[in-house]
Amino acid sequence: MQEIRNVEVTTIPHNDQEYDTIGDYGIHESDLGVLVSRMDDWRFGFACAIHEQIEAALQVANGKKDRSTEFDKLYERLRKGHKPVEFPGECACQTLVRVFGCSCEITADSEPGEDRHAPYHDEHMFADGVERLLLRELGADWGDYCAAVERLDYQPKEGHHADDQG
Repeated sequence: MQEIRNVEVTTIPHNDQEYDTIGDYGIHESDLGVLVSRMDDWRFGFACAIHEQIEAALQVANGKKDRSTEFDKLYERLRKGHKPVEFPGECACQTLVRVFGCSCEITADSEPGEDRHAPYHDEHMFADGVERLLLRELGADWGDYCAAVERLDYQPKEGHHADDQG
C-alpha cells in the first residue's frame, strides 16, 4: 500500500502551475508535493493546501491511482473550448467520455472534481467540505475565496503549450 510520509507545500505564482488550477499535488514514493497559487489572502492559499493534502491522502487510503491531473486537464480544455487531439481522430471530449465515462455538461461555473465521473470525486467533495469549514473558522468568506480564484488569470509560460493547459 502506498503511504504518505512527507509533505511539502509550496506557494507559487498562478502562472507557474502546470495548467489552470489553484492547487495541484503529486506523490513520488512516500513524498507528497503540493503546489498552491499565491493569492492576496493567505487564508485562501492555506485552505487550498489543506484541501489538496486531504484529497491526496484519501486517494492513497482508498487505494486509488491518482488520475486527477489527467482528468482536470481534459476537463479544463473543454471548458476553454479547446478541442486538441488526444488520440488520432478523437477530441478531448471524446477522450473524456472514453477514458472516464463522463458526458456531463461543462460550464463556466463547474469544477472538475465536482463532476461525478472524476476519478477522485468522493475525495474531492470531502476535502471541499473541510476547506469550507476551515475558511469559516479562519474568518474568511467562501464567496470572497471564489471571487479571488476567478480573478486569477492563467497565462501559460513558455514551454507550456496551449493544448497542454487546463
